[in-house]
Amino acid sequence: MDSVYDVVVKCMTKPSAERSQPELDIIYPWFVQKAPLFASLNPDIVYDIMRNCDFVTRQRDFVVIRQFEKGDW
Repeated sequence: MDSVYDVVVKCMTKPSAERSQPELDIIYPWFVQKAPLFASLNPDIVYDIMRNCDFVTRQRDFVVIRQFEKGDW
């Protein structure tokens, strides 16, 4: 049986158009538990983030963005 994290990765590595609502419903509680910011948002916003985000892995200490810099996306 897959761990919850494995289920999240399996869903989030799919192209966003292929993520089904039932899959998102399964992983939604994990998202709001892992990130207090998500827990404070309207669920519709969290679902929109889950539908449209990209799953990316980086090495430890990789700098995503520095304060005051403009992001790539």
